[in-house]
Amino acid sequence: MILDKINELVESINDALIQPSNFPSVRREGNTVGFIKRKEDEHWMSQDVFEKTILKLSRCSESHDLIVAEDFERVYKSSGKTVRLNDIVCSNWQDVSHFFANNEMISFYVFDYSLSWCSWFNDSYWCLVFDNSNRDAIEASYLNVELAFQAFPQADSQFKSFINSLYEK
Repeated sequence: MILDKINELVESINDALIQPSNFPSVRREGNTVGFIKRKEDEHWMSQDVFEKTILKLSRCSESHDLIVAEDFERVYKSSGKTVRLNDIVCSNWQDVSHFFANNEMISFYVFDYSLSWCSWFNDSYWCLVFDNSNRDAIEASYLNVELAFQAFPQADSQFKSFINSLYEK
């Protein structure tokens, strides 16, 4: 995808759903809800978790493709060229798992063209923010802030604030 188009989509995500540069208050206020999960393995999540979260939300928006984009732009010193690594992946476990295993991105978004939800992945965890109208698509256990705190027992006060910001109504 060309840089202008992917930047336009990322800007929409940042305006409506999630803004990592505002850490620890990354979730945009409004009619959204979110949760956080610890990275399970090199593939970030199991097939079961994928099917209960990202796949369900993509089905709510009737999307067959997932857009993956870094949450920052790279500027190559040798050429001065600005890029944002990105890809389009079919919304199925085989393709997503392959992407997770083979991508070079270190911090990135996964979303679809509906722009009604977005996952944000980094080195050790991932979070998902979505429009509250899709709340019933996600199992209640994912939306339990106490389980999130249990998954990150070493969290300092800033990270706890980040967790709270995802779950607050």
